[in-house]
Amino acid sequence: MKQFFLLTFIMVLSIFIAQGQITINADDIAPTGVIAQQTIDENPDPAILEGGVGNIDWDFSSLADGVSSTFVFLDPNDTPFSASFPTANLTSEVDASVYAYMIMDDQKIEIIGIEGELIYLGQSIQGKLEFAPGQSLIRFPATYGDSYTETITQFAQVPGSDVGFPSFDSVRLVTTVDRGVEIDAYGMMTTPTGTFETIRSSETETTSNEVFVLSSGNWSFLQSTAPETVINFNWWAIDNNNGFPVVQLQYTPASGNREVTWLKEFFTGTEEAYSIKMEVYPNPAKEYLNIEFPEPFSGNFEIFDMQGKQIWTGSANNSVFEKIEIANLNPGNYILIFKENGGNRSGFKKFEAVK
Repeated sequence: MKQFFLLTFIMVLSIFIAQGQITINADDIAPTGVIAQQTIDENPDPAILEGGVGNIDWDFSSLADGVSSTFVFLDPNDTPFSASFPTANLTSEVDASVYAYMIMDDQKIEIIGIEGELIYLGQSIQGKLEFAPGQSLIRFPATYGDSYTETITQFAQVPGSDVGFPSFDSVRLVTTVDRGVEIDAYGMMTTPTGTFETIRSSETETTSNEVFVLSSGNWSFLQSTAPETVINFNWWAIDNNNGFPVVQLQYTPASGNREVTWLKEFFTGTEEAYSIKMEVYPNPAKEYLNIEFPEPFSGNFEIFDMQGKQIWTGSANNSVFEKIEIANLNPGNYILIFKENGGNRSGFKKFEAVK
């Protein structure tokens, strides 16, 4: 499966401070018109550590910029796999190739499935991963000192020929995840993006896998894996009354490896950012939107309205100029997203359509 961290699934959160700690309630969430960009430092500075518990300040300003991913939060009805998860009321699109489906209510946000380009038994395939029960991403109200445990079973099934088992009709992977979550620290977090007031959740996950195969109408056990444990430390930030996870540090006790995923951009429809240099004009635009690049660009474009609904998609191959027809757009503000092939650069720019 593609790399995900909590940012993949969490939207704009209005957060308030109560007795010195951040508290998040279901009524504080407004998951519309949000775009976020994260990047991974696979070999962080040895000084970047999770630290202890309680009131702590963290300096992660030396984090390196690696491969980036762009996330867009959508209505499930505007996505290609909504029929697979009819109870979902929220979806996160990751780089236009993976969709995470969620249920949000007044007690929690939980993920119930993922569909798209997944890594299954070491191979990239189009597939679906179902969660039973759903995996909690946040439980309400969330504040310093909270803790809970849960066990989730994840199911994925694909044709045997898709994953190197042509003698079997289907292969099913069953993953059991035991989770323990505690919000155990709070303080100031500094990243290359800035300094944020945060709370930190420590999430210990122990995962085991079993593989079953279908042949001549009968399922049989094939193999299993020994349990593996990882600890994810997630820092939730507060900035201008908007809250979001700003850093995840993933620690694997067996190897001692640490990997840090951090937030580069967080776009709520009132600002713009892009690492791909380009000129977009005219703005406002009536019939066409022109895009000029200083060097040849190969990648994808997407247009979203301010509610997160995808309006248009397109692509370019080694192009320095693109012209997009927008005459059919209703008057209003839109977001144009750029994603370079290879995932090294991406960005977005707001424009206005007029009649």
